[in-house]
Amino acid sequence: MDRALIITPSINPGNFVGLVARASWWPEDGELEHVLVNNAQDAVAAGRLRSIARQASWGVVELGYNASFSEACNAAVEAAGASTHVMLLNDDLEPREGMLQALWDARERASIVGSMLLHRDGTVNHAGARFLPDGYHVGRGERPENHAGCP
Repeated sequence: MDRALIITPSINPGNFVGLVARASWWPEDGELEHVLVNNAQDAVAAGRLRSIARQASWGVVELGYNASFSEACNAAVEAAGASTHVMLLNDDLEPREGMLQALWDARERASIVGSMLLHRDGTVNHAGARFLPDGYHVGRGERPENHAGCP
């Protein structure tokens, strides 16, 4: 059976939007483990993170220093159980209905999938898993309908 590991590094005490919403998602045809990474938060924010994790039965990795996103994700992978798939989610993510299931469903068609990330004004922040020569993500600043193939 496929098993998903969701990793969410958290550093900004104000970025708890979406954590509780993600708790209700479960793959329709697999198992799930969610690990939050305390990436050097202050004591109040760290306490909130642990409380959210405890209520949702998620794991927590305490780094004790401000690691890079990739280092935090690697620490969570090492601490978690064996998984067939890994989802990396920012702590400020506001998932739309069906987004995580769409990423999960795409696992049989691609080795790496990424969703379209939108700014609050509706323009694209990230519409693909490749970077342009100027270092920005594909579609940055464009309207989402220009990238309709993204989940």
